[in-house]
This record gives sequence, C-alpha cells and structure tokens, in this order.
Amino acid sequence: MKVTITEEAREFILKNGGAVTVRLESVGTAGGPAIEAVVFTSVPGDKENYEETTTPEGIQVYVRRGDPVDASGLRLEIKRVGCRRRLVARGIGMW
Repeated sequence: MKVTITEEAREFILKNGGAVTVRLESVGTAGGPAIEAVVFTSVPGDKENYEETTTPEGIQVYVRRGDPVDASGLRLEIKRVGCRRRLVARGIGMW
C-alpha cells in the first residue's frame, strides 16, 4: 500500500510514538450518522485485523483489513478543525 505523509504530519506522528492506526467508523453528525476515517497515533490492540506498512522514515501504518483504500494510496496530513488541528487520512472510504 502506498502511503504519503505530509512533513507536518510526519513530525507529529514521530513525536507521538511513530505509529498510526486508520480505520473507518460510523460517527454521529448534525445531519445524522456518517462513515469517517479515524486516525490514532498508536498500534492497534488487534494487529491481526490490520494491514501493516512501514514507511521509509520508519513510521508504522496500520489500516483495518476490508476498509477500501484508493489506488493512489493513503495520504496522512494535519487539518485545521476550528481552532484545533488534527491528523486526518485521505484516500480511504467509498467516496
């Protein structure tokens, strides 16, 4: 699996343990439930349910098996949400 990580996201991930878990989850929104990619800076407890990739920088990336990833791969970046910033994944999901 191809994984692209922006410089800012790379620094954040390395500062927070060097591992990322990405999976799709149903989340509540103002418009009702939605499927969204969630990103954690940790190793999943059930690693056998995830596809593991290690980037050239040594970052371990875990994506839950069965969650669809674009042919162009996964992109990890930092996004501003209101006044806060968070790690997000692009290229995963049905859309």
